[in-house]
Amino acid sequence: PSPTPHSFSFILSFSSHNTHNTHTFIMSGFTISFDLANDAGLAALNRFLEPRAFITGFTPCASDLVVFQAIGSAPDASKYPNVARYYKLIAGVSDKAKKGWKNPLDGLTSGASAAAGAGAGAGAGAGAGAGAAKKAAPAAADSDDDDSDDDLFGGDSDDDAAAAAKAKAKAAAAPAKKKKKKIEKTQLTFFVNPAEVPCDMDKMEEEIRAITIEGLVWGVEFGREDVAFGMVKMQPQCVIINDLVDTDAVYEAVQAIDLVGSVQPGTMNRL
Repeated sequence: PSPTPHSFSFILSFSSHNTHNTHTFIMSGFTISFDLANDAGLAALNRFLEPRAFITGFTPCASDLVVFQAIGSAPDASKYPNVARYYKLIAGVSDKAKKGWKNPLDGLTSGASAAAGAGAGAGAGAGAGAGAAKKAAPAAADSDDDDSDDDLFGGDSDDDAAAAAKAKAKAAAAPAKKKKKKIEKTQLTFFVNPAEVPCDMDKMEEEIRAITIEGLVWGVEFGREDVAFGMVKMQPQCVIINDLVDTDAVYEAVQAIDLVGSVQPGTMNRL
């Protein structure tokens, strides 16, 4: 069925990490749909955004503009705090900065894009179309290159054929270009319990954010959850570069803070 003006869906690829075997990652993907015209859809999106600043984690992309358009207006913060925080965050970004958001999610469809026409949703759709055109351009260029190679090595005269054969032999003997290594990153969410109650949670967050490790970037917002009897549990979020820092180094640095009583692992998603 056609999406409504307040609905959207996309394909999310992620990896789950086995804490008992730090060398095992399981890659998978699935389609997520939200109908924001009803409370159930908003509640589902609220749960989805709990460990995330943006749809893909801590980095905004063009798809965030489509989701923002589908939400339509600021939701009830008391019922949907994560959606309200997300909507406020996107609304506070300048139009100039939003134009720089790239890399839309695969399979993103939204009724808001069609309903908005020439508005922000259409702009996001145009951005996605431009992205597709850019992806198609290298393929066309590769095809042109192949044709050029054929023209180069397909001369009619014997001299051209000999020159082409010599050029092919030289190219085959040349060392292969070294493939650039991909920088592997992991999105990390964990829980921090205070050493005593009451605890200055603002001070605790300040000291956690003061931790600087090469390859560690803290998230935009730390979650907080009331546990019982005045105790509040904090939920820090960060992204780490796997070759530079591991999760144990992050946990140990946080545990060393005087205000921290204990650190509990949460979720890890490979980016």
